[in-house]
Amino acid sequence: MCWIAWEKLTKTKKEGGLGFKDITAFNEALLAKISWRLINEPKGLLARVLLGKYCYASDILKVKCPGSASHGWRSILVGRDLLKKQLGWAIGNGKSVRAWCDPWLSSSCLSMPMGPMPRVGKDFLVAELFENDSVNWNQEKVKEIFPSWANDILAIKPSRFDAPDKRIWLATADGRYTTKSGYAVARGEQVNGITPLESGGCNWIQEVWSIKASPKVKLFLWKSLVGAIPTGMQLVARGMHIDPACKKCNAPESICHLLFNCPFAKQVWQLAPLVGLEEMPNFSEVHKGLGWLREKQVLPPSGIGTLYPWICWNLWLARNQRCFNNRGFTEAETLLKAILNAREWQEAQLVINHVPKSLVAPRSAVSLDQQGRASVTTDAAWNQSFQLAGLSWIFSSQEPSFPQRHSAVCEYVSSPLMAECLAIRSALISALEYGIQFLSLKTDSLVLAKALSTKSHLVQVHGVISDVFICISKFKSFSCNFIPRTANVEADALAKVSLSNFIVNL
Repeated sequence: MCWIAWEKLTKTKKEGGLGFKDITAFNEALLAKISWRLINEPKGLLARVLLGKYCYASDILKVKCPGSASHGWRSILVGRDLLKKQLGWAIGNGKSVRAWCDPWLSSSCLSMPMGPMPRVGKDFLVAELFENDSVNWNQEKVKEIFPSWANDILAIKPSRFDAPDKRIWLATADGRYTTKSGYAVARGEQVNGITPLESGGCNWIQEVWSIKASPKVKLFLWKSLVGAIPTGMQLVARGMHIDPACKKCNAPESICHLLFNCPFAKQVWQLAPLVGLEEMPNFSEVHKGLGWLREKQVLPPSGIGTLYPWICWNLWLARNQRCFNNRGFTEAETLLKAILNAREWQEAQLVINHVPKSLVAPRSAVSLDQQGRASVTTDAAWNQSFQLAGLSWIFSSQEPSFPQRHSAVCEYVSSPLMAECLAIRSALISALEYGIQFLSLKTDSLVLAKALSTKSHLVQVHGVISDVFICISKFKSFSCNFIPRTANVEADALAKVSLSNFIVNL
């Protein structure tokens, strides 16, 4: 007997399914990985063979499938079509992106300017919006051509060192395609706001899959919530000619009756060492009954963290023993069995504490006993209303003539992460200008500290972080350390003062 539709089972556990793979969507996601490789590695052997044969006159994103194409190429184009659903651009020098025709306005969703496109300038590049011989936006030109998107455009910070534009996969934070994200897009799941999740009003992760119980008990709770328990009423609803009465009280046996409303079940719950079960109400929905029980704490002498799932499981076992083996269990026996099962499982669990490697730098000052060596601490303050950022960087050096404190204000800053990245770029440029060869950077942005330590790009700040990596390559020695905010008070205060003084003078 089929209890749950296949489409329901292929949904993720967060959506109320079991996470089984949709083979068609998964195959498309794997094929898209090949297409991603062809786009990003055009000089590879595979790309030179396939693009030379099928894309000699057109780009892979625009080429049509010829009638003589092989099965392999047709499959790759299926993956290509999936890629196009979430393929965008991150602006570096703006020389590869067409301002009107390519999605480049957002790092999270497909977004490009819309409106009356001028015939003469429809193919002009983003770089043509910069000022002459500069990577700064020509604000008058931007506001004249794209008045509705001027603020979004000005919030994008291009590269100062001619870093190239980059194709990005908008469904991931780092802009790289993954089979997991491609599978989610192929199934139409929520990826950066594409489609809302259908959770059925239940937090499946919290209420089912994250509870402290064995997998079979979690599966039982999931089946109870989706109506896949073969109680009398459920079997009659599926066309079986049986007596739907409860074997304990002769009332119609639904899932709610079995777990909560049956006098036998009520007596078991009243005997349970749970707080606040003296008067248990009747429930018409399994979701509400389990939610009510989840809030009840277990009394300390029992030594059990979570008990209610085990009681539900043993109520089901007691029912089956009565139906199929004509063996009855008392309320006390059912509860005792649940407590023993919970304690046995809990004692069998091995708790392993993983201690991650800390990125926190020691608070002691860095030794500055070599010429050309210094450390710099950066921070930023961001004002969302004005889209302004105060940037600060403080150097520590033994050179007496070396300036110590710096600050600046930057307009059209879209996020705190962008503000922090701008502060780091400014600090590195200053260090290079002063001839620093060995630099230690300290920041209280954990995201940027990890990105710089692992040399990974962040799509949201592509142009700026590309410049940061170019600056890093010019030092003989460079290190980046994360410090807590309590150790970065001086730079934080300097950034806030710069920002507040600028706002006051507006």
